[in-house]
Amino acid sequence: MMDSIKIDHRLISAYHPRANGTAENSVKNVKARMIKMMEGQTRDWDLYVPTAQLAINAKPSKLTESAPFALMFARKLNDFANYKNVETAPINKAGPHMMEQRIRDMQDIVLPAIVQRTKKVREASQKKFDATHKIIDFPVGTLVGLLKPMRTDSMEAKYNGPFTVVKRNKGGAYTLQQRNGELLPKAYPPSALKPLSDEVIKEKEDRWEVQAIVSHRGTPGKYEYKVRWKGFTPDDDTWKPAEMFDDVDTIKTYWSKRRLDPDYTQATKKRRIRK
Repeated sequence: MMDSIKIDHRLISAYHPRANGTAENSVKNVKARMIKMMEGQTRDWDLYVPTAQLAINAKPSKLTESAPFALMFARKLNDFANYKNVETAPINKAGPHMMEQRIRDMQDIVLPAIVQRTKKVREASQKKFDATHKIIDFPVGTLVGLLKPMRTDSMEAKYNGPFTVVKRNKGGAYTLQQRNGELLPKAYPPSALKPLSDEVIKEKEDRWEVQAIVSHRGTPGKYEYKVRWKGFTPDDDTWKPAEMFDDVDTIKTYWSKRRLDPDYTQATKKRRIRK
């Protein structure tokens, strides 16, 4: 169907509903009207959908300054009135000719005017958006952090990473690559990314997978962590600073386990008492 009627089908990025703002706004409008009509009760809510849709179809759109019903059927929506005693011309005399004239007027006058108005409104909206939003372009090879859609507490880091930008699709979302060479399964909008370096990565760097952090040393803000590498022995453990980890969740897991260790908890209490 999309091929036959020339639809440019695009999928929005995960956790980025404003990329599909028109559809989301339509859902909001339908729900608002249904809630008002149901007056607090939610039983048989589906019976209110046609009435809510009719109300929306009868309301002039800001973009076109016309009601959707009028543009669809080339006439105004009939009022809820009794037409029993209204005299009308026979359909074989006036009906077809009137409808043909309406269709010609729609094609020759109304639709071209709406197309022109729609273009102007969208250009003005785009200009207003560009004036208040900074559009960031991430070249291929840029190191970026990825915003976490959900955090368990306010002290948790807001971004994961670093990741490398490998592609930008036609919708403006970016495909990211992990340090082990694997691509993230989804594309992400610019608003979910944070540049970590202005330098573009041109050469492939070696990466190793962390099995676990086994110890730490140093002072708060300057900790180093002893890393047990996956596939290696304890003799190969090395000390690494926090910035060398792709994901701070590895460090967070280590500290969570330390807090559950009775010996660590007792030692922490003694240090606080001495202070």
